[in-house]
Amino acid sequence: MLPTTAKSKMAKAAAVAKATTRPVGDTISAQYKILNRNDPKLVTHFCQLREKRAYRADQNSVLVQGLKTIHELVARQIHLKALAVTTPPPILASRHIEDAALTQEARHLLLHPESIPATRYYSLDIHLTRRILGTASQPHPNEVWAEAERPPIEFTPPDRLLVFNGIKDPGNLGNLIRSARALNWTASLNVQGTVDVLNDKVIRASRATSLTWPFQSFGTIHEAGAWMEGHGYMPIVADMLPVSVDAVGPVLWDPQSPEGARPLKGLPRKIALVLSSEHWGFKMRAHGQGGVQPHAWTRISIPMMPGAESLNVSVAGAMCMLGLNALLQV
Repeated sequence: MLPTTAKSKMAKAAAVAKATTRPVGDTISAQYKILNRNDPKLVTHFCQLREKRAYRADQNSVLVQGLKTIHELVARQIHLKALAVTTPPPILASRHIEDAALTQEARHLLLHPESIPATRYYSLDIHLTRRILGTASQPHPNEVWAEAERPPIEFTPPDRLLVFNGIKDPGNLGNLIRSARALNWTASLNVQGTVDVLNDKVIRASRATSLTWPFQSFGTIHEAGAWMEGHGYMPIVADMLPVSVDAVGPVLWDPQSPEGARPLKGLPRKIALVLSSEHWGFKMRAHGQGGVQPHAWTRISIPMMPGAESLNVSVAGAMCMLGLNALLQV
């Protein structure tokens, strides 16, 4: 029989041999570069993509979080400049993949990066992922995120146009854009104060639809109104109805005589639905500038039960779009 010390040495040697003869399939693909704090320029680049609208525009790219959204981008044939997989530190150190420490999706990506085409691939720990995505994003230990290139977008004014007037909440804007695409409202005028359509939370809420969303920016609602007037649009403002109306579905009304609210009828072909933050509503009561009179624009409202809270702007906006579509037989 072998002495205990000899058995111990043999066991250690066997363990070392096993560790050095692991199959290739159990190691992270060589295409992945480990991203850490020793590359501050690249880390800063990713952070600025999340934080700064001007930097996103300059780089023509955005930061995207989550596999579902990334798969949406791939389906739309949007180029990924980088793909990153959050990886536990022991795996980063050894590059050996332990199944128990990874989700099935993360393991597959680390072994087969070609399953999601990208120019560069990175693996990094959760602490750096939180710094890049922001703690509010609540990334999980195997979070996947990407830098995506924004494709060229041509703004062609459609017959049914949206006007986003100071919508600050990225979730609301993302949901509005997603609903708009589904209901065939395909572009917008974005008034100053509206969150960037390329904000990472807008992209996530819109399921990547905002990345290819056509829009034009304006400093004030008066400037947007002048543009609409020059292009033959009838502005219709989503607003709270100040009187009780016995109706099912959206109604139109004149702000000078709200008691005359009526069911939708007789609209021109080119209309622009103006949507504002539900916190402020449409507060343009003062006289307009240069002939533009936003305070006099036709209103659209959704009758509700007495005492009911106002609807979220993304819900109300979708209902108004659907009601206007029915009228126009879209």
